[in-house]
Order: sequence, then C-alpha cells, then structure tokens
Amino acid sequence: MSLALETNRLILRRFRGSDLEAMIALHQDPAVMKYLGPLMTPEQTNDFLYNVVTVFDEQGWGLFCVELKETSACLGFVGLNRPTFEASFTPCVEIGWRLASSHWGHGLATEAATEVLLYAHEMLGMDEIVAMTTKENLASQRVMEKIGLVRDPQGDFMHPNLQPDDPLAPHLLFRTQPRN
Repeated sequence: MSLALETNRLILRRFRGSDLEAMIALHQDPAVMKYLGPLMTPEQTNDFLYNVVTVFDEQGWGLFCVELKETSACLGFVGLNRPTFEASFTPCVEIGWRLASSHWGHGLATEAATEVLLYAHEMLGMDEIVAMTTKENLASQRVMEKIGLVRDPQGDFMHPNLQPDDPLAPHLLFRTQPRN
C-alpha cells in the first residue's frame, strides 16, 4: 500500500512518472528558484525525482508530491529530508517545500507542511525537525513560523554547498519547539 497523507485541499503522496512534466516546469520557474539556485534542466529534475523516489523506498519517508484535490495537479513537493552537508545542527531531519508559484499565497505550503510535521512527530516519532532558508526568503520564513517552528539564531550558518560570497549562502535555522 502506498503512503499518502490528506488535508482539506491536498493529497500528499509519492511521486509518479506522470509528475515529471509539472516538476520540470516548477524547476524552470525563476520565481520558484529565486532563493534555491540556478534553474534545473529537465535531466536534473528527472535525476532529482529519481533520488526522491529512491530515498522514499529506502527509508519509508521523504518528499511527498503535493496534489491539489480539486484538479489532481502536481503542485510541487513538501516533506522530510536528511541534509547531506555538515553543519553545527547536523545530522538532522529537515522539513522543506517547493510549490508552483501560481499557487502561492493560498496557504497551501502551510497546510501541507503542517500535515507532514504532524506525521513526523506522531507516526515517525521524530522529536526535532529543522527548517532552513536564505535570509531573503521571507515567505518561507513565514511558513516556518506558521507551522510552529522557532528561529534559532545560534544555528544560522553559511551554506557549505555555496560560495561564501554567494548572496544565497547566509541561511537562517528554525527548529521545532521542545515537545512535552
């Protein structure tokens, strides 16, 4: 049986081959990629999705495809990931999202991330989840705050996969609050 989560407006499910076109469009949208780095080629997006599916198969969780119930359209992803770089807060599990810009401003990232965070805590037994973004990405910072994450200024860092002079290198760290 395939794992899927559901909210009022969304189905969070594993990726399928039919999602590739939507993900290619997502990764070629300058608005979406503004804080993430260069646009991705179709081949890079295919490799990205192959990795997402492989990781999900290996560990039983990962990045979910965000599907809009109303249209069955793939809007992007939200889910959990283990960063592969070293920082003061790694190893850790990170929550992240990437949605088509045409669907921004409707609370969909918050809705999906809230469900994934609940799944991480209640079904996977994960106590701490982190999120990170560039200093300039205020929209993602708002989502982090809306889902209950708290900024950890001591955890802010220069992303090790970027050059120090890259304007995207300075990152802010957010964490879940300690659970009772």
